[in-house]
Amino acid sequence: MEDSNFSERFECRKDLHQYWYSQKTIDFLVSECQHNPEWKVGFLSTPSVFFSLTNPITMQNAVCFEYDPKFDQKDGRFVLYDFNHPENIPKAYHGSFDLLVIDPPYITREVWLKYAEAITMLLKKDAKLIISTLDDNAEMIKELTGCKKRVFRPYISTLIYQFAFYTNYESDGWGRENEEIPKVDAEAEEKRVLKILGLDFD
Repeated sequence: MEDSNFSERFECRKDLHQYWYSQKTIDFLVSECQHNPEWKVGFLSTPSVFFSLTNPITMQNAVCFEYDPKFDQKDGRFVLYDFNHPENIPKAYHGSFDLLVIDPPYITREVWLKYAEAITMLLKKDAKLIISTLDDNAEMIKELTGCKKRVFRPYISTLIYQFAFYTNYESDGWGRENEEIPKVDAEAEEKRVLKILGLDFD
């Protein structure tokens, strides 16, 4: 965690559907996670934020739940996490987190149902959630977690479409736009993405 430039330290594994947020997005998430240094924060499939923490107290209380073993630093803060088997999460972590940061490798309802099980296991009562997924998943995310879509979005340069953030709490930061994301005409952007995907039949 000494070097905050995560993308230069770790290469994405496409076979695991890994992608990294921009450094500005990571820095924003770090600031949210470190708002209260006493919080115990769990990072489910979000190693880029975990490895970019800067507050020593937050770092000490943080746990990285991740499937890719390259992120195991052998310091006791890594849990091998297969989202298909939330029942394998050690009971020592049940009901112990003040905040969870979650970005699954897949966006389907089936996958989110598994993550919802993990959320229920891990969160303290009235704890906070930060979630990243597609805009189209807004209704499902609200149903499963109670989280609402926020103005601030993640910037991920390697994706042809952008995700949204969802939380079950508000802060000043969530109400601001991410200036990294270019303003585009929505209809033109949709056509661009459909063309890339081979779904433009005009």
